[in-house]
Amino acid sequence: LRRSTIMVARMGGGRLAFSMLGCIVACSAMHDNAVVKLQLTTTPFRYSVIVDGQAWFSGAGVTLWRGNSSCSSEDGSFKTAGPPSFAVPGSDGNGEFNLTVVRWTCTSATAAAPTLVETHFIVYAHSVAFDLVFPDGVESMGRPGDALDTLGSEFPIFSADPKNPTTAPMAGKLGYNLWAGGGVPSTRASDASGVWPPASELALGYSRTALGALAVFNTDGSRTAVLSPAAHFSTTVALHTAGGELAFGVHGTVLSVPAGFSSSAVVTVGNGINAAMRDWGEFLLQRSGKPRGRWQSDFSLSHLGYTTDNGAYYY
Repeated sequence: LRRSTIMVARMGGGRLAFSMLGCIVACSAMHDNAVVKLQLTTTPFRYSVIVDGQAWFSGAGVTLWRGNSSCSSEDGSFKTAGPPSFAVPGSDGNGEFNLTVVRWTCTSATAAAPTLVETHFIVYAHSVAFDLVFPDGVESMGRPGDALDTLGSEFPIFSADPKNPTTAPMAGKLGYNLWAGGGVPSTRASDASGVWPPASELALGYSRTALGALAVFNTDGSRTAVLSPAAHFSTTVALHTAGGELAFGVHGTVLSVPAGFSSSAVVTVGNGINAAMRDWGEFLLQRSGKPRGRWQSDFSLSHLGYTTDNGAYYY
């Protein structure tokens, strides 16, 4: 399977067609109107989000930090654990999807047992979700020293280097706007928008990991992709580095995660900036099982009140 290509397409009668061609997996949701696709290779471990036939976001690898040491697919310390599960169909509140799972194991001198993680690629008609699952949990996790501006795990890891057209083929052809830090859209206006990918590290406010949502769009705004964490928002964060990477994962201050925990990120693609932002919000609501009108029952939104500088509320 590692040396096979699986092309998944909608066929008559709802059947799927598979063709074995090389060492790439290309997956799309089971919809005729799918606007986003995933391109994946397992050896080496590379993945790209394809929008209108172009690789808008290309990434590589999965990494887990445990103190002073790390497990990474890039240096071979993370090794695949059994054959991947390619393009398994399913459905949930966001519609039909194809799920691809690649399992990884790492043996560390500081761990009593090998560490197992799973990288999940969930491809819908308009979104791709990236889940890093910890089936057995992880102890002694995190980064050494001041870990406020670090990640303890990294997946997905997108290249955002404007000087590398190989890993960022759309560099200079897209714009971006971000919502981050303690203000809207950003605590630093100079970082709020610009050409994607930016030439320098994004300052996301009080912390380099304080990204809320990132909208990336084409020149006329007719096509927009929104990227963000997609679950466990207090622990799953994003980090943009000066080295040209945009990574999502568990915050570097987290010391352990329970069995079954997962960090998650999503790329939602829509027609236009406003519509894409609404689609992104709808995706998160459906994934968490929350109704859109829940805000209407929020007491603080239906009654007058005021707030003080220390964050206390009085009604």
